[in-house]
Amino acid sequence: MRSCNLARQKLNRNEKCFCGSETKYKKCCMNKMTLSLCMIVKNESTNLDNCLKSVCTFVDEIIIVDTGSADNTVEIAKKYTNKIYDFKWIDDFSAARNFSLDQASSDWILVLDADECLAERDIKFIKNELIYESDDAFELVKRSYANDPNIGKFQTNDNSYPEGNGWLGWQNEPNDLLFRNDARIFYEDRIHETVRKSILRSGLKIRKTEIPIHHYGRHDMTKKADHYIELVKERYKTNPNDLDNLFTLGSHLDWEGRIEEAHDVFLKCEKMDDVRAYYALGLTSMKLQKFADAKRYYLKAIEKDPLAYDIAFKDLMTVYFIEGNYNAAFDIYKQGLDINPRNIMLQYSLANIYYKMGYSYVARSELQRIVKEYPHYREASELLSQI
Repeated sequence: MRSCNLARQKLNRNEKCFCGSETKYKKCCMNKMTLSLCMIVKNESTNLDNCLKSVCTFVDEIIIVDTGSADNTVEIAKKYTNKIYDFKWIDDFSAARNFSLDQASSDWILVLDADECLAERDIKFIKNELIYESDDAFELVKRSYANDPNIGKFQTNDNSYPEGNGWLGWQNEPNDLLFRNDARIFYEDRIHETVRKSILRSGLKIRKTEIPIHHYGRHDMTKKADHYIELVKERYKTNPNDLDNLFTLGSHLDWEGRIEEAHDVFLKCEKMDDVRAYYALGLTSMKLQKFADAKRYYLKAIEKDPLAYDIAFKDLMTVYFIEGNYNAAFDIYKQGLDINPRNIMLQYSLANIYYKMGYSYVARSELQRIVKEYPHYREASELLSQI
């Protein structure tokens, strides 16, 4: 729970404004809406400057809560703000987030992590237009960049933002990161903290947007898994039947290499008819060499959400190839490209199959085309060097 220092409860837009005017709130305060950036950080000297530089011109205040940095994170923050606070880490991300919110004095709050940034055109739109709407919160999209296409929901880079230069593509995840400075809005859960629960419980309005937050930390998930694993286990104990808790635990067990344990956890998710569980079960079945099970789960994932989990087409091709069913592998290739013509994982998998079947010339031609179009595709470059 928050103790909002301004107690900014939502006004009826037909009531008097804070300033006392009889004019409707939005019209009166058109030039007065303010925006706070709230961050919690620890040892982020590598990333923090890029993050703050992307938004500092447009936010009205920057709140930095440091949870115990041993590098020069605080010195970097001082270049942008004097509102820097120490917070003793208590293994609770929500507690640290809510402390940062309590320091904010603006009408709206934007939350970023140090390995994230916003494009100038988007922070301008947020500051000058979006926060004057009647909604209470906006769901932005975390665009996690990666050079490994073998992740769920991978989208090939379309070069629409210079912030994505040098990356093969990204994974999109929804995030509630922009919301009113309202005491009813606060973070919950010690790990994978969220404000969504408090917003919905209070009957406030959330609107989805397509505004991307550019996130550069997706490639460091092993480090994060090590950091979070104990908190994940504690969260699971509090509600072992919750789908998100189960999936989070299974994912972290998988990252630790405890495949059989992860598989057993994902089996519990299967009962909830969740596409993430189907795809995860396909992966763990593959790792356990249970190819018939893997095929069944990949087909379920494709049936449930073929666009979001188009990576399943690539993995299913691999299963059919292992089985020696080349016709089925080529059929899945065609189906996958019909769903997403930019699915480079499928294009790479086809080249790899050609190579393993002994058609080196065809494989080389395909790989040369892929590497020319996607020079950051490491796997394709490595296979091409072997031919």
